[in-house]
Amino acid sequence: MLSADSKTIKAQLQVLTNEILRLSETDNKWRNHIEKAIELCDCMDAEELTDHDKKQLESVSVNLWNHAVTSRFNKELSALSNAQLRHLSFKIVRFCNKDTTDEITLRKMNMMGLKAGRSWIDCKEVDKAEQILKLTMESATKLKGLCMKKKNDCQMLPISKDLDIQLVEIDKDIFKILCYKAEVAFTQSQNEAAFRVIQSAKDMLCNLPKESGFLSMLCYNFGLELYQKMQFSACVSWLRLSYDIDKERKISGTTNQACTLRLLATAYLELGDAESVMNALNAIDLANSIYNHPFGLLLRLKICLLNPEANVNQIKTALEELNSHPEVTVQLSLQSSQLLMKNKRQELALEQLKYLLSKFPHSTEYGKIVVAQIELMLEIKDRQKVKNLIEEIITGHNMDQPLDLSTKKKLHYIFWDQASAAFDKKDYHEALQWYDFSYNLFSLGEYENSNLAKLHRNRATCYININNFEKAKDAIVKAESYDPSSSHTQFILFKLALAQKQSSQAAEALQKLCQLAACEKNDLTDSAIDTNSLICLAAQMAYETGEKSVALIALEKYLDQCTNPKKKLTTLRCLVRVLLADTDHSSLPLCKLLKHLKTALIILNEISSLQDANEVNKSQESTWFMKIAWNLAIQSENSPDFLKEFFSLCSQFAALCPSDLSSLGRQKSCSLIVAAACLQLAANSNDVNEQITLYKEALVHTNTCRNACDKILTDQLISSRDDVKKDTAEILLVLYEFEARAKLNDPMLESVMEKALMMPNSNAKTFETIAALAVDVPANHKNLCIRALKVALRKYCQCSIPDYTAISKSFHSLIELTLPQFVSSSSDDQYLKNEHDEVFQYFQEAFDFIDKKAKDMYPEFEILWLMTKAWNLGINLYSAGCFLKAEKWCSLSMKFQHYLSALKSTYEQQQSRRHYKKVSFSDLMRAKTRQPDLGI
Repeated sequence: MLSADSKTIKAQLQVLTNEILRLSETDNKWRNHIEKAIELCDCMDAEELTDHDKKQLESVSVNLWNHAVTSRFNKELSALSNAQLRHLSFKIVRFCNKDTTDEITLRKMNMMGLKAGRSWIDCKEVDKAEQILKLTMESATKLKGLCMKKKNDCQMLPISKDLDIQLVEIDKDIFKILCYKAEVAFTQSQNEAAFRVIQSAKDMLCNLPKESGFLSMLCYNFGLELYQKMQFSACVSWLRLSYDIDKERKISGTTNQACTLRLLATAYLELGDAESVMNALNAIDLANSIYNHPFGLLLRLKICLLNPEANVNQIKTALEELNSHPEVTVQLSLQSSQLLMKNKRQELALEQLKYLLSKFPHSTEYGKIVVAQIELMLEIKDRQKVKNLIEEIITGHNMDQPLDLSTKKKLHYIFWDQASAAFDKKDYHEALQWYDFSYNLFSLGEYENSNLAKLHRNRATCYININNFEKAKDAIVKAESYDPSSSHTQFILFKLALAQKQSSQAAEALQKLCQLAACEKNDLTDSAIDTNSLICLAAQMAYETGEKSVALIALEKYLDQCTNPKKKLTTLRCLVRVLLADTDHSSLPLCKLLKHLKTALIILNEISSLQDANEVNKSQESTWFMKIAWNLAIQSENSPDFLKEFFSLCSQFAALCPSDLSSLGRQKSCSLIVAAACLQLAANSNDVNEQITLYKEALVHTNTCRNACDKILTDQLISSRDDVKKDTAEILLVLYEFEARAKLNDPMLESVMEKALMMPNSNAKTFETIAALAVDVPANHKNLCIRALKVALRKYCQCSIPDYTAISKSFHSLIELTLPQFVSSSSDDQYLKNEHDEVFQYFQEAFDFIDKKAKDMYPEFEILWLMTKAWNLGINLYSAGCFLKAEKWCSLSMKFQHYLSALKSTYEQQQSRRHYKKVSFSDLMRAKTRQPDLGI
């Protein structure tokens, strides 16, 4: 009885095989079923199966095999599926008959194993083929042993002859298995293993002589595959074995042996050493002796050319043998001339081609010989002889020996190549000769050929370059008759007029060229692109010859009617180049240049569709115009209006470029400069409305600049904090924004001041400038000015080496801003009484700085100014009846006196005298009615 597991496996296998027979291989489940079934075969135990179970499984196997045969025959099964079905069927049969001694079953297993193995080999699944072949060899060996035993037992009986036949059939199966195993090993790159298996198969040929042809061909195929893989040493071994098998058995025809020997000789040649060359010669001589094939003779010529010991006579002999062969073709003969040329035997190659011309005068491949001879003569630089030969060939073509179309095309290519090479060397007479050869080769019926127009245009160009204008005109008239709508023809006419200094004719030709371009405005073919390029080239030529106005007019007209973005941008670049060419910087047409750059910017901004974006390299075009705008801005430094416009354009072009450090840096610089230009123009303008507009525009550009700075930092394009500190753009941005908002009386002015305070790289001078801008007319922001001056003072004082002059000026400005003005009305007296405390604080700070830090470094005239102002303010307070405060100010003034040097004595006497000979302030308070002039 089957165990529970075996029953399950058997049942699963039967279900799976039924599903395999039912489903099509296109069903996703089919391949999974067959792979699962193969796995189940390896899981069952044959000893647990009854004979009935084995018969059931064997029946399943037969059904699978028949299904594979039928489906394959009807082309309903792929090679891989066929191999899988045969593999499964064979595995089941072998599983059911593993220990069988039944000869019929063993023969069936041999047949199934061979076909399954062959199927796997055809699918390149050599691992599975190897597995099947190993099992098949076991059954074949068992079968042969049974037959041999039976033969030994029945030697004297008539049945022994039948057994001999059976043994031969078994040997055939074993022979096939060995050949298949050799294929498997060869496919796995196990060359030595394959060689050993083939030797075993070769040993069986004594009983199977008819199989020698198959084995020889198998070795030949191995050698051919190795030759294609350039493994020449291994290739030689297989080809020699192939030839030896044929030679020993004398079964294959002589043509096969010769073919093998020719490939063997070729493989020897690839090895390259002297011994291999000699072996190649021996092999090809043997091949030619067996079967004299033209290719063998050609190969012998090749070997003779490679053999350093071969003399000229041997080479000539090999060549004569090839030429005299009745089956030699033009193609093989041409290969012989190429071999001679390759091995520096030019004279022999030329003789060979002359011989071929005489041997094959009426061949359909006669033209190939002609072309080869001309190419050879050109290569050996026999110019005059080749020209004579060409004239003969052209004469013969036009008389009684016409050339075929393919040959004429090749000759035209040769002639034009030679003409082009001569033209590049500026040998225009030589170029004309070659173009004339091409022209004379055209037959009468071919004069409608569009290539004739190109030919005459090229001839006209040559004539222009040698100043033969009459012939140039005749040639271009012919070109126009063949191709009247060609832009190239109009371009040559333009060149001719330009060379003759006929400006009106040049302008007319250029106008026609522009009209042709207008007709092609929706055309994206090569001819449309060529026309646009020709216009630009014509413009360039016009500039070089001093006819700028002609080209400018044509380009501008073309620009007006053009709708293609790429063409318009190209034309704009040409126009800009023209206007910049040979022009003094002082006389640049800045208005026109500005107009063209603005047009280019509009076009680039409008490019949004995918088609336009693919057609135009937006980044490249923007970069070009950006550089032009930058250079023009630099050259406009004396014209703030143009400087502003060009730098503004430069910034906008930069925004269209890739967002890299260079582009962002250019945007930042340009926006900063434009903002400065706007402020300068506003300062120089007397129109209030214009000033307001310029101040607002300056704010726009400071915002653009700040965005570029933020982008640089965000993208980590500035690598360190030190780079940020070195960048002064942020300071300038704040100053420009502060100035614009101050002049506009903008409520956001305070926030700009806060930005300045938060800047890590701001300094005292920054805040001095802010202070000045805060009260620069029409701005009047006194509080911000005072605040800025305080910050400036603090920053100055924090320096390790203070700038005493700058500090003194800041104190001066701060005091001037807060110092009350003396007037005599009673209301002003009250003002003086209430508003002197703040200014006194600044005086006191100035004195403390002089006393504790400055010493003798503080400017004396500033000390004098502080002393005088303090004294006069004290006197004013005294006059207003503020005697205590007056005493405080006058006392402070006298403290400043101690830090005077040369002026000290003078002012000490004045202060003492005017102090009423040391009268105390209490006395003064009692004498209010006496108010003399006490000012210094």
